[in-house]
Amino acid sequence: MKRTSSPLEDTLKVIGRKGTLIILDMLTNGPTRFTALEKILKVSPRTLSERLKELEEQGIVHRQAYAEVPPRVEYTLTAKGVALEPLLGNIGHWIEDFDKKSKKKNGIAPQRSTDDLRRLDAGR
Repeated sequence: MKRTSSPLEDTLKVIGRKGTLIILDMLTNGPTRFTALEKILKVSPRTLSERLKELEEQGIVHRQAYAEVPPRVEYTLTAKGVALEPLLGNIGHWIEDFDKKSKKKNGIAPQRSTDDLRRLDAGR
């Protein structure tokens, strides 16, 4: 008997693909053009198009094409995409914490973030 996937599994398959979290992070700053995403990700246009199409199909990203010459296409987060922002922040914090613990375990001094410094200052 084949098990069907859940909406959570489907979403994780999409956002877990290479480059997708970076795309989402960039889009949290507002409308972003395809070329800007392409420069940051350094992936082929085909791969970027596939990722954006998957995010669009999941209702996470909105694609807006403008009838201009040359053509202009911008991507923004939908309400569903904006709802992912806290998750993206938590993933970022988890990565920072894991990185610090890993470096400490290996005898490497961790880099302090500005948030860490603010917390230290607040505690004094």
